Amino acid sequence: MTCGLIFGSFNPIHNAHLQLVIDVLKDNVVDRVSFIPARQNPFKPPYEISDIDRINMIRIATNHYKSISYDLIEFTNKAPSCKTYDVYHTIKDLSNGLEDFVIICGKDMYEEIPTWDHGVELLKEVEFYVFDRDPSDISSSLIRDKIRAGQDFQDFVPEAVYKYIKEHNLYVNPTETERIKAE
Repeated sequence: MTCGLIFGSFNPIHNAHLQLVIDVLKDNVVDRVSFIPARQNPFKPPYEISDIDRINMIRIATNHYKSISYDLIEFTNKAPSCKTYDVYHTIKDLSNGLEDFVIICGKDMYEEIPTWDHGVELLKEVEFYVFDRDPSDISSSLIRDKIRAGQDFQDFVPEAVYKYIKEHNLYVNPTETERIKAE
């Protein structure tokens, strides 16, 4: 059995993430896919929403797909660090050889991997499924910008995620989000 691993912030998870995974499954590239949310991407500023909110959105976006799951390994201390190389090796070790793995990523990220800690080794040790990302594609930052600007974003995220963001007043502005959570 082959598991595709898709690493990212998923802040928020959106339709392009899910469509990519569905296409990879449909094309029989892998048998199942696991989203691996980053505890904190070292190349990005701190997230403006809680880890719980990001995880809840991943959960509600994936819970009705039989072959799509998520793994909170970066939140558990099982891996020696949250670096992709360490997380991948921890997942591989925990599988006890019962699964093969493919890392799914965009071409933009793939081209940066040699600059990562143990990136060159990672490229040699695991298979990658690399997809082209069009600059006009949906992105989490585009969605956050739309929310802050008061623009509609419903077509970019699963319905349950849209409702979650609206109900929890996420991304409106960091100060307001924190104030509402404190109440």
